[in-house]
Amino acid sequence: MTGISGGNSEHHARTEHGCSEPAHAESASVEPTCTRRAYSEAESRVLDAVAACAARWGIDKTTVDDVAREAGVSRATVYRLFPGGKSTMVDMTTDREVTALLLGLSRCTEEAVDLVDALVTLLATGSSMLAEQPAVTYMRIHEPTTLKRFFSFGHFDRILELSARVLSPRLERFVEPATAQDLVRWLTRLAVSYFLIPDPSRDLTDPAVARSLVESHILPGLRRVPAEAGAA
Repeated sequence: MTGISGGNSEHHARTEHGCSEPAHAESASVEPTCTRRAYSEAESRVLDAVAACAARWGIDKTTVDDVAREAGVSRATVYRLFPGGKSTMVDMTTDREVTALLLGLSRCTEEAVDLVDALVTLLATGSSMLAEQPAVTYMRIHEPTTLKRFFSFGHFDRILELSARVLSPRLERFVEPATAQDLVRWLTRLAVSYFLIPDPSRDLTDPAVARSLVESHILPGLRRVPAEAGAA
């Protein structure tokens, strides 16, 4: 989930997926366990430029010069703001865009009536948001190796933990906090797995399909947890 969308993830979530209107991205506080970094105007312009370039021609072909030109700043300014260069900018853009997407997704669960309803909403709506990210869509077609590399090792671990911090509070109405975090991690792995290796017979953006997978893949694991704890 590179999250490098080239667009406003929270606005997109609200208008396309029927979620409640959020506060401004930098002041959102519905998830108290999620800390958002405040960026300067210059930093935001550069990160916006990274997102735009990634959506236009992918990560591999994007250079620091491309980003500087898109942001309307000098190459020296880019390196002053982000001494680590391209890799640092990509990581920070990813974290910012993923957090915005997750906050929007979190708000979509506000009206869930039970655990299954919340899980289905997270899986179906989250899959829709992921599939509609321009940069991710471009990379899946043109840079599949880079995208798969991103969803492995440290990058994906960071996304899993960020997802757990942002989304698990919405599930704590129904289950214990530790269980809520486990459920979010399972859902994230499931959504990413199907995104990277699509199954034409299963469209996770369809709530009925998402419900079927929740009932067959998620709930059985949840039911085993109390039994295993009791056996221990």
